[in-house]
Amino acid sequence: MAALCAALLLVLLVCVGGQSTPGSCRISCDPLLTRDGTVTGLEQGLVIPLSTAPTGPPGKMGPPGKAGPRGLPGIAGVPGPPGSPGRTRGSKIAFYASLTGAFKDQDVLRFTDVVTSLGDSYDPGTGVFTCRVSGTYAFSYHILKEGGDMWADLLLNDQVHASSIAQDANRKFDYAANSVVLQLQVGDRVCVKLDGGQVMEDSAGGRYSTFSGFLLFED
Repeated sequence: MAALCAALLLVLLVCVGGQSTPGSCRISCDPLLTRDGTVTGLEQGLVIPLSTAPTGPPGKMGPPGKAGPRGLPGIAGVPGPPGSPGRTRGSKIAFYASLTGAFKDQDVLRFTDVVTSLGDSYDPGTGVFTCRVSGTYAFSYHILKEGGDMWADLLLNDQVHASSIAQDANRKFDYAANSVVLQLQVGDRVCVKLDGGQVMEDSAGGRYSTFSGFLLFED
């Protein structure tokens, strides 16, 4: 019984430590035990394959593993080209004023009741708007007549650019009105002037006759 156990132990040692190819073991006959305790003769014997079945197909891919730790930041890229110059905020220019006095014939209308004045361009003492910023402007006027016919013109540098007439014989009061869009340069002057007739005097503050203008956009 002891001899059988020794033989089986020897076969196990050979299968584990003396394999010549994967999946096989070698059974050695008559191994020799030397004086120093080593076993010789293992190179002789019969190789018995442990399995003769063909290699099976690859198994299914396993689930993805957990995400690894975050890597270090990359190297900074090359700076981009400079951007285009920004636009500064545009100028604020606008005015709105009304008549309070009586005017007739060829008077330049002086709208002295100033309601809105941005940009310090309209002078109520003269009734003239003086351009301080070149650009495109919008102007409008509404003049209430009293009595007979009345004409009113909008002038740019003493040149008529818009005209209006109040000519209703059946009404004592009627309006002459018009509006323009003008491209102005610094120093240009805009005003409203009568070309005949009479303006109704507004002493009650009703603002019946008005003149206004504002900057649409700068050049």
